[in-house]
Amino acid sequence: MLGKLIKQEWKANIRILLPLYMILVCTTLITSLLAHWDNDFSNLITVLSTFSYGISLLLIAAGTTILLYVRFYKNLLTDEGYLMFTLPVNTSDLVLSKLIISCFLTIASVIATILSLLSLVYASGHYETVKAGINYVWEELVRETGLSTPLLITIAAVLLLLSVVSSIVLVYFAIALGQLFTGHRIIGAFVSYGAIYVVMEILLFALMMVFMLINGPGYMDAPDISLFLGMTIFIFILTAVGYLGTVNVLKKKLNLE
Repeated sequence: MLGKLIKQEWKANIRILLPLYMILVCTTLITSLLAHWDNDFSNLITVLSTFSYGISLLLIAAGTTILLYVRFYKNLLTDEGYLMFTLPVNTSDLVLSKLIISCFLTIASVIATILSLLSLVYASGHYETVKAGINYVWEELVRETGLSTPLLITIAAVLLLLSVVSSIVLVYFAIALGQLFTGHRIIGAFVSYGAIYVVMEILLFALMMVFMLINGPGYMDAPDISLFLGMTIFIFILTAVGYLGTVNVLKKKLNLE
């Protein structure tokens, strides 16, 4: 049943996001072609095209984020919830299906944005400059951490993936808590997220203090693998708490409009 929920969630989201991706592709192609002939962006048409391109990037970022969270709220916590919670599935499956699609579409949007920006940079003739800058930052990161490139890539990928999952789960948790504020659900969700964020920052600060007390005040200038492992465990626990909290609230404290 989880597979069917994921399939349905995918169809519901992609039919709205696909036009945004098509707009991004079109504006990227047009702006890249214009930038190839006018790499100083001095022509009015190029400037207008670049402005349109910026709007398309904003639509992808904001559109994806807003859609995923609004859909979670409307699908589970409004009138639609009466139907969703009568399905022969666990509450955890309902949340998990939305989480999987949300993570996939968020990552897809980031990849699409990066590829689009790289296309524009390449067309404008600044590819080598940007490449040199990225290589410099990466070499400095490898030198400061003392980690091998494959290990650093693996750790960065895991941290980024966990960060995406965690950020989505914590918003889900805030929305789930917000529905407990009868008559003020949206305000409740924002207040809940603010409280979650403050607690998260306090815990993160405490974790950094522990590492500095153990390794000395200069540790943060040249961290080792233990910090990355600590951050990974911290984000994983935070994600698990947020996910289980969301499922528990929806299961025991559901308050549909």
